[in-house]
Amino acid sequence: MLIRHNWKKSKAIIKDGNSQLLFTMKAKIDNENKVKFFALYWGQQVLKVTSTNLTTVSSQWNFEHKDLYLELKQLSAISYEDSLNCFWVINAGQPYPFTITNIDYLRSKGYALPWMGLSVEDMVLAGWIKLIES
Repeated sequence: MLIRHNWKKSKAIIKDGNSQLLFTMKAKIDNENKVKFFALYWGQQVLKVTSTNLTTVSSQWNFEHKDLYLELKQLSAISYEDSLNCFWVINAGQPYPFTITNIDYLRSKGYALPWMGLSVEDMVLAGWIKLIES
């Protein structure tokens, strides 16, 4: 399965074998979707409440708390090692577009990525995430 996503138009194309599906989506900025987005970073030490130290995303938190956010890395600041692992090792040396495996890998390393039609900027403005350089 291959996913190609046009982040600016919030359209995704999913190819599975010979079939292709095009759909447009955009999640609402609400607490339910905030919880779903936070779950993508489960087990990572990227959760922050205002001025506290980073802590692990886990079930002990009320994700609907207004001051709770994820501190994530900007994709533009991707490390050389992460870029190699994401684009060459996972894809066996072939320069493919983003796949689910690439996206999961980047999230596992704490990078901020668009989700369900919401851009990184949308989530920053909503207070779900704050971006860090590295």
